[in-house]
Order: sequence, then C-alpha cells, then structure tokens
Amino acid sequence: MVEKIRVLIVDDEPLNRQELRYLLSLHSDIEVLGESSGAGEALTIIESQQPDAVFLDIAMETASAGMSLAARLTQMAQPPQLVFVTAHPERAAQAFDYQPAHFLLKPVDDGKFAEALRRVRAAKQTGAPSRFLIRHTDKDGLRLITFVESVEVLYLRKHHLNNTAQMRLASGTVLQGIREPLAEFERIADFFRIHTSFLVNLKNVQTLRPKPGETDSYHLLLKGCADALPVSRHRLALLKDRLRTDDHGG
Repeated sequence: MVEKIRVLIVDDEPLNRQELRYLLSLHSDIEVLGESSGAGEALTIIESQQPDAVFLDIAMETASAGMSLAARLTQMAQPPQLVFVTAHPERAAQAFDYQPAHFLLKPVDDGKFAEALRRVRAAKQTGAPSRFLIRHTDKDGLRLITFVESVEVLYLRKHHLNNTAQMRLASGTVLQGIREPLAEFERIADFFRIHTSFLVNLKNVQTLRPKPGETDSYHLLLKGCADALPVSRHRLALLKDRLRTDDHGG
C-alpha cells in the first residue's frame, strides 16, 4: 500500500481553497488533511498534524502573512514541503529564500501543478529536498539564482581565500561565488564531507583509491569527472563506512 502524502491548504479565499482541493483530489496518493484561511491557524494545524506539504498563499491577513508562516516553518526540525500559490509574481525572489518545492501563480497551470506534486513526491521518498536554490555569481560578478537537482551535483569546493564555494554539476557546469557555508549543504541526503574543503554527492561516486605511492592517503573519483578529490585521513574511515552501507562504487 502506497503511503499517502498529507497536504494542508492555506488560503484566505474559499474559492481558491476549493480549486486546490479539487486538483489534489485527482491524485490517489494525496490526502488533504485540512484547510486554513490564515497563518496563525495554519501553524497550529501544522504543529499538531505535521503534514508532508503545505500549499500556501502569500497575501492573507497581511500582504506577507504567508512569508511569515514560511519563515516559522523553516525553523522546524522537520518542516513540510512548501508550494507557494499566489497571484503575486513579484514575490518569487523572496519566496525562494524558503526553498519551496514550487512557486505557482494563480490561476494554477495544470502542468506546473503536476511538476509541484512530482517534487513533493520526490522529497517524500528521499526524506530531503530533491531540488534546491543556489545563489552564485557569473564570470562578471553578477548575482544569479539557479535551481539545482541534488542528483546533478558532483561536489562542492570551499575557497578559503575569499570565503566562497563552487559547485560542479554532472553537466560540466560550475557555479561560482556561492556564499553559503558547506555545512548548509551537509543536511542534504547523500552529501558527505570528505575534507575541510570538499563536500561530495555519494550518489555520484565512482571509486576510492590510494594516491600513487601511498597507502594511507586517498583520492575520490566521481562519475563523469576527471577531478581527483582529496580525502582527509580523519574522514577516511567514515567515508568507507558510508560507501559500504550505501553500496556505492569503491
């Protein structure tokens, strides 16, 4: 029996709640556990019933009531997935601060709604977001925002000189100028710190091998990547345990 995804609808307009409930009812693996017309009531329901996902309006009692609720939810030990549903496209940049599964505009597009559910399902299966927001810079220093699928990440490298990081993707793309510390990414499933300066995605490990001429120093090689990443001696045993447990290449 498939475990259902439990959803709460939060919107101050009854017709909007009705539409979302109808769209969700078309999916047999979705259970709508309730509705709320305001942020305060919604928080009480979320804390007591712990839904997997919240479909959340932004402008309710106040213009930013939904954002305030999102900020509270991100402080929870196990926050629900957020899907913003709003008539205000200009709030997208702020909404992305809370790493939502999706940002839907009213009236809701069927294709984008289906994509939102796909992301919520993926997060439910892995226990962690499958897609997240990266703030980085281009070669000219312009600040950019990119959504990244976790499976596409090969590794992150910390540059201590300027206190930023870079992220290398399976496509060959390298995102530069990331200001978040590596510790922010360690909570993502299968991301593992192999060195003070390196965090890798264990899903993309190809092999762990000794450095030439050495027996206690190792490099980690990743699929589709020529870079040989250093493994700290004090992280080596933990890494080997993870690779054995997860049945990755080695």
